[in-house]
Amino acid sequence: MQDLLRTVNRINDYVVLLENDIRKKKLAPGDKYYTAAEAGRFLGVAVDTANKALQVLEKKGAVTRQKKIGTVIADPAQDKTDKRLSRIHFLLDAKALSVEGIGNIDILGGLQAVFPVASVNYSFIDKEETSISRLVEGTYNKNNTDAFVLVSVPYQIQQLLASTDSPAVIFGSRYHISRFIPSIEQDFHQVAKDVFNYFKEKKRKKTAILLKQTVLGGDAILLNELLQIFPGKPPLFFLPDDPDMIFSELADRFGNDFPDFIISTHTQFTLVADRLRNERKISARDCDLVTIHPVLRETNSGTGSYFIDTLTPFELGELIGHSLQKVLNGDEGEDIRLPMKLIKVEEQ
Repeated sequence: MQDLLRTVNRINDYVVLLENDIRKKKLAPGDKYYTAAEAGRFLGVAVDTANKALQVLEKKGAVTRQKKIGTVIADPAQDKTDKRLSRIHFLLDAKALSVEGIGNIDILGGLQAVFPVASVNYSFIDKEETSISRLVEGTYNKNNTDAFVLVSVPYQIQQLLASTDSPAVIFGSRYHISRFIPSIEQDFHQVAKDVFNYFKEKKRKKTAILLKQTVLGGDAILLNELLQIFPGKPPLFFLPDDPDMIFSELADRFGNDFPDFIISTHTQFTLVADRLRNERKISARDCDLVTIHPVLRETNSGTGSYFIDTLTPFELGELIGHSLQKVLNGDEGEDIRLPMKLIKVEEQ
C-alpha cells in the first residue's frame, strides 16, 4: 500500500508539471499535445509512467486522447455532464455489507436512478489491502471512469483515492479522516441536542453512555458532542461484543446505583441493558433507553426510544449518486449531514 501511495503521489507531481507546461505554452482547445513517449522525455521518466500521468490529466478534463489522433487539449466549455460512469465500486469491510445496510436493494436503486448505465461492484478490503491497491491502480489503465463509495475504510485508502483524482464519496463518518473527499453522515450535533432535550423533558438525573471498546470515527464525533452538552461528564462504558460479557460488566459497574437514562450506540447494548433492567425489577418508567446508530443501521431495537433516518433508502441512494455526480463534474464536493428523527417510545 505504501509503495502504491508513493507511486500515485509521484504521478500526480508529474500531472502538475504537465498542467503547468500547458499553461506556459498557452495551448488552446484542439491543439496537439505530447504523446506518451514525448511526455516521458519531457518529464525524464519511463513511457509507462508518463502514460499514467496523461491518463490522470485526461480524467481531469485537461486533454482528450484518441487513437490515430493522439493527445489534444480539451475544450473547457464542453458540457461536463456528458461524462459517464462505467463502474461504481463500494469499498468496504465484508461486515459492513450487513452492519451498515449498504446492501439494501433500494439504496442501489436510488444510486442507479442517477447512473443507470453504471455497474455497481462490492470490493471487500482484505487484511493486507492488496486487492484494493490493485483495483485503484487498475483505474489508471481504464478509458472509462470508475467511481468509489468508501464505507468504513482506513485513512490510507482515503488518501490513495484522493490522490488519484477518481470520483469518490465517503459514506458514513466512522473512519472519515480525509478532507479531500466529500462525506455523507449523520448530523451528530443535532442528535446530541435532541437526546439532551429528551433527557431534560423526562427530568432524568443520572446518565450512562454505552460504546464499543474500539471507538470508531462517527462514534467519537457523537461522543464528543454528548460530552459537551451533558452536565457532569456522564460515565462511559466501553463494552465487548459478547452479550454475556456485556451483561456481566454492566451488572458489576451499575451495582445498586442504576442510571435512569441510558444512551446506547448499538442495538445489542440496548437489549442487554433492557434485560438487566428487567432482572433488577426496575420499571421502564424509571429508566429510559435511547438507541443511536451509525448511518443506515436498523435503528428500532424493539425497546426504548430510538433515532431513524428521515430519508428513505432509495433517497439515500440518490443522494450518494448526486454527490458523486458533482465530483465527477469537477465541482468541489460538499459534506452532507443527514437529519435524524427521535422516535420517543413511552414504555410501561
